[in-house]
Amino acid sequence: GVDFYMSFMNGSVGWADAGVLIPYRWEGTMAQGGIASLNHYSKGAVCEWLFKTMCGIRVDGKNHFTIAPRPGGHFTHAKAGYQSVYGLVESGWEKNGDSYTLTVRIPCNTTAELILPSGDHDVVSAGMHQFTWKVPVRYIYTADPCAML
Repeated sequence: GVDFYMSFMNGSVGWADAGVLIPYRWEGTMAQGGIASLNHYSKGAVCEWLFKTMCGIRVDGKNHFTIAPRPGGHFTHAKAGYQSVYGLVESGWEKNGDSYTLTVRIPCNTTAELILPSGDHDVVSAGMHQFTWKVPVRYIYTADPCAML
């Protein structure tokens, strides 16, 4: 596989692909002597990943959303917001020891289906909502005590 990740350093962002760091700046045409792109695929891809995966915000219809965050890796927190025609939809989570806390904001006249990584789910209406769940403990079982995992 190809090693593909984002690196934050000194206010710049860099993509690493197969060990080659390709730096980018968020300042658009003012960065790098006017060379930086204002509409680069990588910037949109990071935003989409943050919204849909890390924070789990998806628009499901005219006034319904799904919030299904997938925290993990070395991240300890993430937060994103989407300005819908009904108001601000926010989803943010934070890891605290062996648990996670998710805070969501749902605008008036809308509903959202919450799907937590723990498997719990609920439909919520307008307001601020907070949920907590434990980090799951995962065991790998094998019948062969000599198996290499």
